[in-house]
Amino acid sequence: MINKLSMKSVLVTLLLGLLVVVDAANNTEATDCGPHGRWSDCAALCQPYCFSPPRPSPCTLPCQAGCECDEGYVRKQNFYGPCITEDECLYGP
Repeated sequence: MINKLSMKSVLVTLLLGLLVVVDAANNTEATDCGPHGRWSDCAALCQPYCFSPPRPSPCTLPCQAGCECDEGYVRKQNFYGPCITEDECLYGP
């Protein structure tokens, strides 16, 4: 009986350790925002992108954790595209 209890404790400890490692790996990938981007716990959902229509100011949509472009940069295509300058929208990199 002691051996079964010890084995269960070891398995539970190993599983919890594995979950911590997997969660840490997922968080590292999620916060990599690429060049000219930064992580925010409250990123605007109406970030400007190339050729986007004018948006109301300030953004009235709720925020969510995610990447935002640095000042002077816009998304290339959509909310998840890379951050580029507006000149790059017109003329390319």
